[in-house]
Amino acid sequence: MDLFLANMIVIVFVAVFISIVEKCEIISAKNSWIQAIVVVLIVLITWLASSFLFALLIGWLLPDFYPKVFFYKAIFVTLFLFMYWPYKMFKAQIKMTLTEK
Repeated sequence: MDLFLANMIVIVFVAVFISIVEKCEIISAKNSWIQAIVVVLIVLITWLASSFLFALLIGWLLPDFYPKVFFYKAIFVTLFLFMYWPYKMFKAQIKMTLTEK
């Protein structure tokens, strides 16, 4: 039961973070490629910082098992987001570049 609850915490945290990024349209076409790369790096650094702080919070509130599972799963989600957000940003950049010509 603890593993199920720990996984639910991970899923809710990831879903909330991704929905905030998608709702604010942070990952969208920018004026230049460098600006697009900087935006993706800032979002990824924000993801890492917020997941670390959230792991500290649940480590303070819940038994030791929960932050370990969260931190372990957050690493894999970070790898996925490290590939997904640049892909999405560059796809928007290419589309914007092709429509300008």
